[in-house]
Amino acid sequence: MGRIHILDENVAARIAAGEVIERPASIVKELVENSIDAGASAVSISIENGGLRRIQVSDNGIGIEKEDIPLTVLKHATSKIEKSKDLEHISSMGFRGEALFSIAAVSMFTLRSRPKGAETGNEVRVTGGKVDYIREAGLPEGTTAIAENLFFNTPARLRFLKSVSAETGAVSDIVSRFILGNPSVSFRYSSNGTVIYHSPGNGRLIDALVSVYGKDIRNNTAYADMTFNGVRVYGYIGKHTFYQKSGRNQSLYINGRYVRSDSIRRAATKAYGERMLKGTYPFYVLFIDMPFNEVDVNVHPNKMQVHFRDQGKVEYVVGEAVARAVEGNEQTQVLDISAAASVSALIDDKGESISSEKQNETGHAAYDLKDDKEKDLSNEEKDIIRELLPREKKTDKPEIEQGSLFADDGFAFAENRKDRDAYAAPVKDREEPVPLSGISSAVYIGTAFNTYPIFEMGEVLYLIDQHAAHERMIYDALMADGRVISQQLLIPEIMTFPHDQMLVIEENMEMLAEMGIDAEPFGNLSIRVTAVPQIVGEINIRAFFEDILEGAGDKRNRVRLIKDRVARAACKRAVKAGWKLSEDEIMNILKEITVSGVIPHCPHGRPLAIAITKTDLEKGFKRIV
Repeated sequence: MGRIHILDENVAARIAAGEVIERPASIVKELVENSIDAGASAVSISIENGGLRRIQVSDNGIGIEKEDIPLTVLKHATSKIEKSKDLEHISSMGFRGEALFSIAAVSMFTLRSRPKGAETGNEVRVTGGKVDYIREAGLPEGTTAIAENLFFNTPARLRFLKSVSAETGAVSDIVSRFILGNPSVSFRYSSNGTVIYHSPGNGRLIDALVSVYGKDIRNNTAYADMTFNGVRVYGYIGKHTFYQKSGRNQSLYINGRYVRSDSIRRAATKAYGERMLKGTYPFYVLFIDMPFNEVDVNVHPNKMQVHFRDQGKVEYVVGEAVARAVEGNEQTQVLDISAAASVSALIDDKGESISSEKQNETGHAAYDLKDDKEKDLSNEEKDIIRELLPREKKTDKPEIEQGSLFADDGFAFAENRKDRDAYAAPVKDREEPVPLSGISSAVYIGTAFNTYPIFEMGEVLYLIDQHAAHERMIYDALMADGRVISQQLLIPEIMTFPHDQMLVIEENMEMLAEMGIDAEPFGNLSIRVTAVPQIVGEINIRAFFEDILEGAGDKRNRVRLIKDRVARAACKRAVKAGWKLSEDEIMNILKEITVSGVIPHCPHGRPLAIAITKTDLEKGFKRIV
């Protein structure tokens, strides 16, 4: 008897649903994409119990015609494409014709819709893939989709889901991507009755970012925009001081569709160069507009992966756009000490602490001035206490809005996204720290811990990390074109190395000479070094060469040295933290790192300087609150 048979339609539907509906967030993604394709300018998303109990997505889009309602829950039913050639020019969010069918196969699904201008709407109810009823209903214009009791008929799938909090987080994440990708659509998202996000939908990308990340995102990001050979890359990237501990705060949109791309992520990260600390990630919300036939979004059922016809071109434009934005927004990192600890107890005239049993949230003692008689305080003491009590928080300074207010019809397609560049620029504070290149005239006032020279300019203090700054100087000098100035050794250094490392040294004698290292073979296994780069100063030459050769010699495949390897080895010989430098040496470091326009980070990504404003100091001392 044969063993092959045709699967029951319901079983096949559940299996097919698994390709599209992996978890509650998958349903939210499919439903919101349909809302955007319907031209909605407002979308409301609510979930219960991480979406397992209930998911509801409502919109004010064009709605679904009465005759189309029965077709919405059928397999391969779609209004987005008709023929195979349409797959080469996909401009809509959803197009596979499997979303509603798959959702209905694994949930108790209700779809309600009233087209614009129609007197009544229609409703269809499907349980586990079987249609319960289709009927007319009095409804507002637009569409509402409700999925309840997810995976009720496939309990095995439930075991693979994560905790309720994790599933809620996944939904929140995908909703935030929609907010960022569609600034002309107002999104309202709630979980278990609590509103999480509510975006304005005013067409301004920066306002969409604020609704997700908070108002501080304005000062921590820079706008990027570049067009090359039919590809436009634009959006907001984090300034080099705004690095992340993970890559989750990276959003990429191609022709309006949120996608993930390792190659684009690498191109964007590479554009930061040495500004990024090892193990950190840049922040970005980037849009790529390009011809639809040059990108394939039909790679995977979840539509999160893409293939480019010319990947190198796209990577180049991304890298250039990010690099230009980063270089144009160099800034000195500000050290916020306004939350520094302070003494919260007063000492009375007997040398005893005034009771501070009540502590308010700012760390101050919470005094009840109504009990003055019991405390027997003088008016002067009362004034002191009042001065220490936290004042009512003032409202934020108004911001200057630049650019026009854009609001289109709600579609998130590439054609009209080009007008969403407008962003609000924050008001510049008079004591805002300047870029590193602008502090060459700062006054040196001392060094902290024999490590951090301190400079004053205006109402800002600048602290420089002498080790990181010297590393930067050494690296740039050795990586520059042209021969590096050498300093002769009083006594030549003779060193012996294994043969594989000696071969590497002999192959690179010319490059070593260009970098200020004069060396020559001294027998089969030794070299004689007579000069080293002047900028390095006094160094342990043996350790220097060991750093250069680390991992360079391989018996199976000798690796030629590169300048970067030598430069980084030299950087290890930079002045160290705790070394006492003369004022002339310190001023020379300041001159080198400001006049030459260096990257304000050492080759490993650590900042060369930080700034402390007078206001921050006064906040730290509670002179102002």
